[in-house]
Amino acid sequence: MKKIILFLLFISNFLLANNIGKIVSFNGEAIIIREGESIQVDKNSIFQKDDTLNTKENTKLQILFLDNTIISVGQNSILKINDYLFEEKNTKAEFAMVKGIFRTITGKIGKIAPENFKLKTKSASIGIRGTQIVVALENNNEKIFCTEGQIEIKNNITNDSIIVNKGEFISFEEKSNDKFRTKKIKKSDLEKINKDLEIQENLPIDNVSVNSNKENISASTNIKNDTTKENISTNTESTNTSENISTNSENANTSENASTNNTSSENIINSESISSNEEVLTNKVVNTIKEATPIVTLPSTSVSNTLTGDLSGLDNVANFITKTPSLFFILSNSTASYIGNFPSELSSTNNLVNITGQTVAIPSDSRISMDIDFGKTANEISNGKINISDIGNGTNKILTFDGDLNGNSATFSLSPTGTTQGSGGTGTLYGITANYMKGNIDLKSTDNVEINSDFSAKKQ
Repeated sequence: MKKIILFLLFISNFLLANNIGKIVSFNGEAIIIREGESIQVDKNSIFQKDDTLNTKENTKLQILFLDNTIISVGQNSILKINDYLFEEKNTKAEFAMVKGIFRTITGKIGKIAPENFKLKTKSASIGIRGTQIVVALENNNEKIFCTEGQIEIKNNITNDSIIVNKGEFISFEEKSNDKFRTKKIKKSDLEKINKDLEIQENLPIDNVSVNSNKENISASTNIKNDTTKENISTNTESTNTSENISTNSENANTSENASTNNTSSENIINSESISSNEEVLTNKVVNTIKEATPIVTLPSTSVSNTLTGDLSGLDNVANFITKTPSLFFILSNSTASYIGNFPSELSSTNNLVNITGQTVAIPSDSRISMDIDFGKTANEISNGKINISDIGNGTNKILTFDGDLNGNSATFSLSPTGTTQGSGGTGTLYGITANYMKGNIDLKSTDNVEINSDFSAKKQ
């Protein structure tokens, strides 16, 4: 069976060798120029090396590349893919931004070979060091912003270069001989640019705003302790093979899925993102997977009614760096339970008003719990409970809530239910498969017991 899988992978990779990127979010009208021909862009369009993308008025789109680089493109823009190769020992990428507005979030190539990742404009060459870059090219003026990480910008006319750090940008006239100078980014500098690029949500590092297209789904794989579990779908002629792969980052239970279909010629691209000490989406080229097939199966452990749970990792800042990509919410058809806690230090934003009306620190063994349904049509939060271990006089209190995920993004809102009152709360999910969350709540009971606090929680 392993030989069959390897053979199918070889055939798949051979057939798809030229495909390097895919539209993952698209509003408007655009064309791809390929070998002198014009190809109308739609939500399923695939990109190849040497393609040139032209967007029209009121157009916004995002491209996801094999290494998980994401380029958001605004209206009336031209993007050229001068070079792209993503292999184990040979990686490189070069994109030319001719005119318009762009946001680039570098992926794997930017991490493993940043010297081989280049962005070019008419007047400048941009070298990256694992980062997010915004480029605005309008009216013969070029603006280059560094919104994460660090970049080096070289003037193509004078060969002078300058380092631009996070929170800085440069602005200059095209083909200028003037020396580059950095400026601090103000909120107003990016307001219009963000509006012109935003489709559903322009997500930070490694994340994608995904158009809800049920015909195209990427396979995903979880890795823990350098052990890879793969979910593979290939397309060949007159072959029917299946193995199931089901992965869970918390255990070593693995089953494999390699499905083949001789009727579909459409190819999609899987992404790779890295979350510290957690999962990685494996870089494989895959074909269409049937809508009925759940890609990520994370069954609920039904622990929301208890105060127990694994809270390890909640004090590790690295686990709260990578926001859960929108791609996860499209692919996943699962449920999961979360258990979390609150800061035990008293502050103006983390406190408990107890049964006697005193403002005190939140007891350290108080817990927050909830269930989340990551279904494709119902991303819902239910069974939300805050168990306060001592509200005074040795008594306990349970406050209830529910909530919703914000479309296909990693943010969510919480609302009081039952006899619970208050403004509710908000939060964000982190990790490639939403392993962690952080948020804040402001809830109280009818007898004016109130908890106002940040919280963090972990998938059980």
